[in-house]
Amino acid sequence: MKTRLKTSIAAVVLLSVAACGGKGDAAGGLTPETIKAANGLVKPFDPWPAAEKKLVAKLGKATKVDGAKNWWAAMSGDDCVGMYVENNKGQVGTVMHPDKFLKKNNDMYFKQCIAAVAK
Repeated sequence: MKTRLKTSIAAVVLLSVAACGGKGDAAGGLTPETIKAANGLVKPFDPWPAAEKKLVAKLGKATKVDGAKNWWAAMSGDDCVGMYVENNKGQVGTVMHPDKFLKKNNDMYFKQCIAAVAK
């Protein structure tokens, strides 16, 4: 009976994580730490379907899709931590590894990152 209960609890935990769309904070959101942990997960020329499956398993669905760019972004105070991976006709194109974009710089990547943060 105890084994059944442990198995049932484990199944509930796994289903709860899956329902949140991957790892994240307690509210089911994406965290800067989770984004940073995805560094090196996929590489250019990987087949897109397999790469997307890995990314979604680790990060949840992209927070923004802008053309070929699939962004994952989260706030870190006033700054933004983000990454994107391009779907280039069925294979991975450019991979922007996770980075922290500073509000004080207010550059192109900071603006793109902020625009990609899930609302």
